[in-house]
Amino acid sequence: MQGDIGVGVVGYGRAGGGHMRAAERAAGARLVGVAETSAERRAEVAKNYACLTVADYHELLDRDDIQVITIALPHWLHERAAVDAANAKKHILIEKPMAMEPEECDRINAAVAKNGVKLMVGHSQHYSQFNLLARQHLQAGEIGELIFQTINWYKPLGLASRPAWGMDRSKGGGMLQMNGAHMIDVCRWFAGQPIVAVSGRVANDVFGDRVRADDSFLGQLRFADGKLAALAHVAYENGVETYQHDVVGSRGQMKVASYPPNPGLWMSRNGAYEAIGGERTRGQGFANELEDLIDAITRDAPVPVDGAYGREIVAAMSALEASTKSGREVML
Repeated sequence: MQGDIGVGVVGYGRAGGGHMRAAERAAGARLVGVAETSAERRAEVAKNYACLTVADYHELLDRDDIQVITIALPHWLHERAAVDAANAKKHILIEKPMAMEPEECDRINAAVAKNGVKLMVGHSQHYSQFNLLARQHLQAGEIGELIFQTINWYKPLGLASRPAWGMDRSKGGGMLQMNGAHMIDVCRWFAGQPIVAVSGRVANDVFGDRVRADDSFLGQLRFADGKLAALAHVAYENGVETYQHDVVGSRGQMKVASYPPNPGLWMSRNGAYEAIGGERTRGQGFANELEDLIDAITRDAPVPVDGAYGREIVAAMSALEASTKSGREVML
């Protein structure tokens, strides 16, 4: 669908292709170009998309027909690209996590505020059909007051297929940065309360010296209202993938799985879990993230997931790493 807002995508890697398709489909958007340093990937783009292809993203920043820059780069490159985009007066959609450390988020947010542009952080858990349904039931009070949450996510690492940076913590790799960002985010979103303290342990007990980042972590989040959430994640070589988010309320329970192998939503009724369906809700991917940013630009309204929120998730991840070193709960 062609629209009035021109979009440039920076990075054609793990997420870039999805963001390019989103720019083609999203209401009000128009895909103008992509920046990709790999000549091989640029050739692939040329075969599949009718858009400008450049090696240097600054060429996209210089174009008057681009109003939004989508950043789909490896995590260690987020800060520089986001600051450059803000200084070029471009609105920004940035893949999660917003950056590798809170201080990087602070510099991004300062540039965004200085230049008067919008920043939307692409936390995709907010666009999962089953998470949206679960949050609707939660906000309607169907399980009473939210008391406790747990997420258990166990999966094969797929080391052979991961880019080298994805298992190098110095470049924003590892399971905490990759998947922990999703887990912390959805618990924070459901809680509707700021995270005030974090404790736990981040490790690479499974792969050891074969990787330069974590393959597992166990964490506890404490929210401003005193409620807790517990997170467990392990990536291994061989095993059975499991993802389950349990939400316990004062008058009931629900469990939600936004990832395979068994996605769905179940509510506790009469002593058993009952699968909950419903009409497909809005919010099924990158296109809806982009549409929400475009809506905020058009109406000059706040974005649903802003830089302050994105920083909070990054700060929680950094606090979990700090807790690993100190053995104590770390205040945010």
